[in-house]
Amino acid sequence: MKRFFASIAVLAATVGFSVGFLASPASAAISTVSTTVFDAASSSAWAGNEVYLASAYDTAVVTPDVAPPAGGTVAYSFFTTSDCTGTATSAGIVTLNSDGTVPQSETEGPLNAGTYSFDATYTSTDGVNDSSPASPCELFTVAKATPTTPTISNIPTSATFGGAGFTAIVQTNGDGTTSVASNSTGVCTVTGVSTVNYVGVGTCSLTASVTAGTNYAANSGSAQTFSVGQETPTTPTISNIPTSATFGGLGFTATVVTTGDGVKTVTSSSLGVCAVGPDGLTVTYVGGGSCTLTASVAAGTDFGALSGSPQSFTVARATPATPSITNLPTSGIYGGGFTATVNPNGEGSQSVTSNTPAVCTTSGLAVTYVGAGTCSLSAQLAGNTNYLAASGSAQTFTIGRANATTPTITNIPSPAREFFGFTAIVGTTGDGTTSVTSSTPKVCSVGSNGLTVTFVGFGTCTLTPSVAQGPNHFGATGSPESFPVQEASHGYWLVGSDGGIFSFGSALFHGSMGGTPLQRPVVAITPTSTGNGYWLVASDGGIFSFGDASYYGSIPGLGLHPAGSGLPHSLNAPIVGMVPSFTGHGYFMVASDGGVFAFGDAKFAGSCPGIGGCSGAAVAVMPDHTGNGYWLVTTTGHVYAFGDAGYYGAPSPSSVPVVDAVATHDGNGYWLLFANGVVDNFGDAGNFGAPAGYVNEFNSATTIFPTDDDQGYWVASGRGDVFSYGDSPFLGSMAAAGLDGDIIGAFGF
Repeated sequence: MKRFFASIAVLAATVGFSVGFLASPASAAISTVSTTVFDAASSSAWAGNEVYLASAYDTAVVTPDVAPPAGGTVAYSFFTTSDCTGTATSAGIVTLNSDGTVPQSETEGPLNAGTYSFDATYTSTDGVNDSSPASPCELFTVAKATPTTPTISNIPTSATFGGAGFTAIVQTNGDGTTSVASNSTGVCTVTGVSTVNYVGVGTCSLTASVTAGTNYAANSGSAQTFSVGQETPTTPTISNIPTSATFGGLGFTATVVTTGDGVKTVTSSSLGVCAVGPDGLTVTYVGGGSCTLTASVAAGTDFGALSGSPQSFTVARATPATPSITNLPTSGIYGGGFTATVNPNGEGSQSVTSNTPAVCTTSGLAVTYVGAGTCSLSAQLAGNTNYLAASGSAQTFTIGRANATTPTITNIPSPAREFFGFTAIVGTTGDGTTSVTSSTPKVCSVGSNGLTVTFVGFGTCTLTPSVAQGPNHFGATGSPESFPVQEASHGYWLVGSDGGIFSFGSALFHGSMGGTPLQRPVVAITPTSTGNGYWLVASDGGIFSFGDASYYGSIPGLGLHPAGSGLPHSLNAPIVGMVPSFTGHGYFMVASDGGVFAFGDAKFAGSCPGIGGCSGAAVAVMPDHTGNGYWLVTTTGHVYAFGDAGYYGAPSPSSVPVVDAVATHDGNGYWLLFANGVVDNFGDAGNFGAPAGYVNEFNSATTIFPTDDDQGYWVASGRGDVFSYGDSPFLGSMAAAGLDGDIIGAFGF
C-alpha cells in the first residue's frame, strides 16, 4: 500500500497534477526490534551478577509492522559504553529464520569488569514489512571478581627479637594494591605496605589485604602468626676477674657484662677453691688451686638466658714445712724393707719415693729392698686444699747382699749310664753363676761351662753345686751329692718310615707310632742325652715325643702345611732329619732344601736358603759341642759349617749320594755315609770299616750312628740290616723281617 501511494505521487508530479491523500498519522505502526542479553556460560538471560571474564551474546525479536513472518536481516552492535555511544563493534549480521525468529549474535568476551551495551537493527527484505530503527540500547554490567584470599607466602615459622625483619610477599590473584597489617603492634609493626619489623617478644599476627582493582574486588586474608623469640644476649663475661689471688684473701664481687636484661650471676666449678655467696656475685676463696667461674644471665623480657665460658685464675696455697723420714734405718739386707714415717704430719698425704729403684722400691710409705747398694729415699707430701705439695731432701742408707739358699742339683738322672751325661740345674735363690764340681773325675767330668756333666766311667759320681756371688746375694756352696753311674751297656733303636720302633740291647722301648695312621712318613729318630727317651720326626715336621723327651714345637704347630700339599703356607721342601740342641732342651730340623728350623733353646745360625742355596739336597744336620753352630751335609757330599762349627773336610765328588752324617761327641769330627755303604771320616772321627759290598741299590745304606766313646759305629740299611764296626757290638737286626716300612733312621750308645 505504501509503495502504491508513492507511485501515485511520483506520477502526479511527473504529469503535473497533484493528488491529495490522507497522510499516515504520526502514530502509525512500524517494525520494531527488541533485544535480550544472555550469559554465554549458562545460556541464560544476563542476571547482573556475572563477573570478570564472563562472556555475553545478544538475542533479538523482530515485531513486523504489517504481517509476520518478517524476512530480512538483523545487525547486532556491541558497545563498551553503557548507552550505545561511541564506536560500535559488529556483533554479527544474521538472517531471520523462515518463521521470523532471529539467531543470536556473536559472543563477546571474556570481558573485563565494567558496563557494556548491545543494540540491533532490522533490515526488511520481504517487500511487505518496513525495516526498523535501532532497538532500544540494552545495558549490561560485568562485576568485579572476588580475588583469592590474600596470604603472606614467606611468613617465617619463627623469628628473634632484634632481628632484621622481612618484606612480606602477598600471594593473591587480585589486581589491586597488596599490603599487610599487624594485629600485634607490641611484637611486630609494618612499615610501608609490607616491611615487617620485630619490636618485641611474643606472637606476631599479620593480615594480608588487596585493594579493589580493575577486575577484582578488595579482599583480606586471615591472621597469620609466628613466634618472635627472645634475642640471644652477648656472651656474659666477668669483667673484673683477678689474675691471681691468695688462699684466705677477701675475695671479690663479680661484675657481669652482657646485653641480656635478666638477672646476672656467677657459678663456681671449683668449690674446694672458691665459693659464690647467695647473691650470686660475691666470691670467696676457700682453698688453694685454680678457681674457675662461669658468668650467666637469666632470661629477661627481650633477651634469653645465656652462660659464658669458664674463666679461671689461681688461688695460691700455703707451702708446708720440708718433709723428712724420721725412722730411716742405718742399713738393710736385700729382700727386707720397712714402713716409713714422714714428718711433719697434718698437711697432705704422705709417701716416699725411691731415687734408686734398682736398689729399693716404694709404694706409698712401704719400702722394699730389691737390690744391694745405696738406697736413696725422699719424703713426699701431696698438696691438699690449703697447702702445696712438698718434697724432702734425699736420705740414704746401705743395703747389703743377702745369703743365698744352699745350692742343690735338682735334675740328677736316674738311671745314669756310662758315656751319657746331663746338664746340671742348680737350685738356689742366689743370683750369681751356678756350677758343679766333680770330686770323682774318673766317673764324671764337668765341662768348661761348669754345668755339662759327662759320665766317663762307671761307679759313684759325686758332684758339689755352687753359686757365685751375684748382685744381690753372697755366694754359697752346697753339700756333695752322690749317685751311681751304671757301667756302659750298648743298645740301639731302629725306626721305620711308618714310625715303628725296634729296640736292641740296653736300648729301652718307650713307645712308637707303629700302627698309627700318619699324615707323612717318619724320617729320623734322635735320643735324649740320658738315653731314657727319644723323638721321632716326620717329613712334614711333626714331632712325636717318648720317654723323657720333651715337646718344644713342630712345623705343623707353626701353621705350615706339608711340602707338595698345594696348600698355602706350605713347606718349600720336606723335613729329612733332626738332632737335639746342645742342652737337650730343644732340637733342630733340616729340610731337603737346607732350610733349618730351631725349636726350644736350639740356636739358629744359618741355612742353605740364607746363603743362596747349597749343592745337592740336605740329608743331615749335626750340632757342634758348643751349641752355637752346626753342619749341614748334602747328597753331593758337601759340608756347610754355620755358627762356630769348624770345617774338617768333605769327600771327593762321587756319583753315589751321601745318605747320612753324624758328628763325634766332642764335635771335632764327623762321619759321612754313602748309599753304597762307604764311610768317610773327618777330623777326630776314626775309620773302623764299612759295609761296602753288603748293600746295593735294592738295599741301600740309610743311617750311621756312633757308640758313646766314638770308638765304633753301626751302619743300618733300608731293610733292617745292622753292621757293627769298632767297639760297637752287634745286638740284632730286622733284616728279612718283612717290615711295613723301610728302616730310615737309627741311633745307639
